[in-house]
Amino acid sequence: MKRWDVLISGYGPVGATLAILLGQQGLRVLILEQSSTVFDKPRAIGMDHEAMRVMQECGIAEALVEKTRPFRGAQWIGVDGQVIEEIDPHPGPFPLGWAPNFTFIQPQLETLLRERVSQLDTIDVRLGWKLTEVEQSDTGVEVRASNVASNDIMSFEADYLLACDGAGSTVRTKLGIGVEDHVFDEWWMVVDAFLKRPVALPETGRQFCNPQRPTSYIPGPQGTYRWELKVMPHEQAEDFKQPENILRALAPFVETDALDICRSAVYRFHALIAKEWRRGKVLLVGDAAHQTPPFMGQGLCSGIRDAVNLAWKLRMVHQGLASSALLDAYEAERRPHVTTLITRTKAIGEQIGELDVARARERDARMVQEMAEAPRPRLRQSLIPLLDSGVLDPQRSPASGHLLVQPTVRNAQGALSLLDDQLANGFLLITTTPQAQAWLGPEELRHWNEIGGERLVLLGSTQAPLACELSPVLRETASLFQRMALEHGFEAVIVRPDRTVFGSAVTREDLCRLLRALHAQLQPTHHNSQTKHYNEEVQ
Repeated sequence: MKRWDVLISGYGPVGATLAILLGQQGLRVLILEQSSTVFDKPRAIGMDHEAMRVMQECGIAEALVEKTRPFRGAQWIGVDGQVIEEIDPHPGPFPLGWAPNFTFIQPQLETLLRERVSQLDTIDVRLGWKLTEVEQSDTGVEVRASNVASNDIMSFEADYLLACDGAGSTVRTKLGIGVEDHVFDEWWMVVDAFLKRPVALPETGRQFCNPQRPTSYIPGPQGTYRWELKVMPHEQAEDFKQPENILRALAPFVETDALDICRSAVYRFHALIAKEWRRGKVLLVGDAAHQTPPFMGQGLCSGIRDAVNLAWKLRMVHQGLASSALLDAYEAERRPHVTTLITRTKAIGEQIGELDVARARERDARMVQEMAEAPRPRLRQSLIPLLDSGVLDPQRSPASGHLLVQPTVRNAQGALSLLDDQLANGFLLITTTPQAQAWLGPEELRHWNEIGGERLVLLGSTQAPLACELSPVLRETASLFQRMALEHGFEAVIVRPDRTVFGSAVTREDLCRLLRALHAQLQPTHHNSQTKHYNEEVQ
């Protein structure tokens, strides 16, 4: 029987992303998906620059960005129609190289991901196969699946099974893994529409915080618009199977005769987290591991964070660059992050969805005062937590847990690109000067080479041209990295494959301590003694 390195159950955007990240690094991947085609209706609508950076790594960002609509700001509207909160668009330059928030159409994203999957001969896809049983041993996993058309049964073997099979995860159920309820349970109707004729609609998002019917309005790309409307206590979800009830609910917000509704559905918004994310050789990813209410547009983004977090760990374990204990850091890192995000999202949902008029007016007065006192700009990404556990500097040096910025850079030949396009997929030592690259002693250099680490000098836009025989030299055009170095006070950073900073250093002693700490956490089982030398001067 053929055996794969990784079997992925579920071929939605998270499963496809994870497959690409693994397949691009040479792991043999099998995807099982019970549906035969992409679901053709929009579901997730919001993504952020962290997710787009992962799409860049997957090779589809340029094609995807043409189909998106950048976030242009949002207002919260109170009981009496007044603005009680205002969220600004990012003024730029964009810290991760892409618009920090944007809307998209999910079937288009999934099509691009599947096209990329088809280009990788390391990935096999079986559509129309439903996973039915899971068995695992110390060496791997065997699953049985049935063909939805013929009812044929087949078995498949892999070293690991990754459950990307959604909120109703079959894998999670088969393993008997329960979920923690974070006590948010509301019914909301979601309506997506085009306009049949011109109608004056806001260019920015709206949260209508009116107890008569809390509603979110989201301008989408390519002439699409979304409304998310709370199902009120006196209503039933079944009421909105009738078109007249849908139009009646939308009437306060738009001229309904101008709408061409392409989809309406009633969802039960949950806040749930699986009690375990790893059971031996099986790991839960995306909605199988957690479900987040949509009020921050972070549901899919959290799944993409899972994928990029887990992919580098699986790759390093597979290649012998880390022990299998590294996989335990997946839940250790992602669970606290998701928990914080769900807590913040739930609080936002409760503010928006307040149904008591008196409490809503108190909320309005409080938020107006807070808005007047708060510094501008007020950015959505300020609500996203940093990584604060797992494979990080034990002493939490100033930049530890922050995301590495992604400036546009110029290489030695004068060509421009985003930073990540010049980087390998392993650990990275970036210094602000060539001199800091010489800080590694023989022991630290051996440790660095054992984990396949790469090195780079990244100069600010105003620095003079310099050469380095130990690493390539790039120069940024907007000094994002230079400002990051000044803000956190470092001369060097060690960056993880998912572009999270492991730790920052000011001195040789700092850097050597970081290398020893990283090596102890990874515990590589395979030794790579390769040393590289460079002597290029950036223009």
